[in-house]
Amino acid sequence: MNFLERIPTRWLIVGAALACLALWAAPSSAQTTGDATLGKTLFEDTPNAAPDANLTHACMNCHGSVQDRRKKISGDSSAAGGFADISYDTAIGRFGNAIATQAAMSEFKGLDVDQVQNIAAYLADTPKVTAPGLSTSALAFASAASGTSVSKTVTLQHSLATTDNLQITGISLGSGATAFTRGSGCGSTLAPAGTCSFSVTYTPTSTTAETRTLTLSLKQGTVAFTRAVTLNGSVAGGTTPPPATPSAGEDSGGGALGLVWLTGLGLATAVLSRRRA
Repeated sequence: MNFLERIPTRWLIVGAALACLALWAAPSSAQTTGDATLGKTLFEDTPNAAPDANLTHACMNCHGSVQDRRKKISGDSSAAGGFADISYDTAIGRFGNAIATQAAMSEFKGLDVDQVQNIAAYLADTPKVTAPGLSTSALAFASAASGTSVSKTVTLQHSLATTDNLQITGISLGSGATAFTRGSGCGSTLAPAGTCSFSVTYTPTSTTAETRTLTLSLKQGTVAFTRAVTLNGSVAGGTTPPPATPSAGEDSGGGALGLVWLTGLGLATAVLSRRRA
């Protein structure tokens, strides 16, 4: 008899319920686990990739393509080619919620935690821009004084579960970006899973705050799309730019919901395993 078998079932249920409450009350954590390549296979051929008597449909049977799902999750129906930029946390929150609340998705409760995470990773697997301190598509530069430079490194990462190269057709700081300059570092092409980085430097010449938009023009296959980051520069004692408005694709609390659902899945698996034994 192993450790879990020694614990009364009612204690297991109560303990897991308390864990769910703790997760629900805690702030959403930015998870990054999951294998996008395995998730692609699960999305396209679920019954064969995750054999289970209750799994008779693939995700694609109802949703057609991952691009369609990304558009719906992001709320950006205009996303070119379906290259909507969504986070892993948002993807797993929406997917877990759908399985828990939609009757048509109930058969997908047959997926284990790793498989759910892999599908979420694939849903979020589009080219992304990252940088230290990047929040809600905005990057803040705070200079100690006029004439003092502050630099940050911006990284572009290509998708994992693709065979197409990513073409970088342009990187722009927008018109009039006098206080912002960009260093070199990214060429014209990125292979799957590849990354490239460049610096952005803020050197104010006055105490007036400045806001500009860093835009990366990209192309995958025949589809052109962009990734944009708002640059907010400010000087101590000067004016402060307004905060960036979250885009339509941003989802608050999705990750917490996904974590709660995953904990519930673990509970159900433990109880069912004990009853079958």
